[in-house]
Amino acid sequence: MKHDEAVRRIHMLLCFMASSARGLFGEPRVYGPFRLLDAMTRLIDALEELDLDDPYFHEVRDQIDRFKFKVMEDEAAFIEGIDALVKGLASRLRENREARE
Repeated sequence: MKHDEAVRRIHMLLCFMASSARGLFGEPRVYGPFRLLDAMTRLIDALEELDLDDPYFHEVRDQIDRFKFKVMEDEAAFIEGIDALVKGLASRLRENREARE
């Protein structure tokens, strides 16, 4: 049953991503990064519902939620939020790699 639910959730995410890709042709350019961030939070939600999550993923989702809607009112703050997200994710990858070595 868990496999079927995982397939259903991933199918929904793929549909969202494909329809977002199509929609971007008619949307403002800044919606592209927003759609990707939205896909990240949807993926984290799916992992959580499937008991495949990690507390760090919750931190990532919370961080995204704090700035993603700035896309509508403050593009510079939106970009700063993405920069901080990338920096945090890269640092975490480096820490994980160093811990394994």
